[in-house]
Amino acid sequence: MNIRRMSWLLGGTYAVLLGCGGGGAAVKKPAPTPTPTPTEDLPTRDPEPDDGLQVEGLLGSIDMYQVNRAIERVGTQITDCQSKNIGKLWYIGGTLTMKFRIARDGVVKSVAPVESDVGSYAIEKCVLDLVSALDYGKPRGGEAEFSLPIQFEARTSTGSWDEGRVTTALRAVKTFAADMAECRKATPPGVKLPAHSMTLYVAPGGKVTSAGFSGDGIVPEPYALCVVEKAKLWKLSDTGGEIVKAAWVVNK
Repeated sequence: MNIRRMSWLLGGTYAVLLGCGGGGAAVKKPAPTPTPTPTEDLPTRDPEPDDGLQVEGLLGSIDMYQVNRAIERVGTQITDCQSKNIGKLWYIGGTLTMKFRIARDGVVKSVAPVESDVGSYAIEKCVLDLVSALDYGKPRGGEAEFSLPIQFEARTSTGSWDEGRVTTALRAVKTFAADMAECRKATPPGVKLPAHSMTLYVAPGGKVTSAGFSGDGIVPEPYALCVVEKAKLWKLSDTGGEIVKAAWVVNK
């Protein structure tokens, strides 16, 4: 049975192991709360109102113990975001880092996939939808911000192209400019595209098999779906017999 690990890192590391046998994914219980590092004192039980690890936000602070507990409760669903969306593309994996802004009343005011090399819009959207609906508790002292990285481990490795090479390859696609212009028009009226980057997987022969996004905000779904659909029709330069991962800045 092949084992993969997905972990989230918030003042400590937590792991969910997935069994990938023929009977489907079997999720084991999350690992126990890890031993705190010498510089941090992570609580092992629900903290009192004035206790517990605090991470300073832009205006206030939020209890990261409660954040960790909220994420743990949807650990299985987060791993499913990968297992149910990769098909046979076992090479899809990477780290998705999200930045949260929590309002005074505890509502998630915004969440942005500020960094991601996962390269799968379906996985990224699945995770963003899950974590946006969680209750992380009310911050103290005003609105608060924190970042959450989630790592999805791929079963197989990939090669890589630098941004210069992928930019050259994209410019050689005859429909590239027209495709991107068409997808921008799919953005709902009044909605501004955030600054964002795109990560692609390119198979031998130059076929794009998957694509995902990261940036200052969440890209509108109609735009994202359009770009992913168009990208899968592009034929880039040959990869030399390997699967490669390539990232480029779409909108600065």
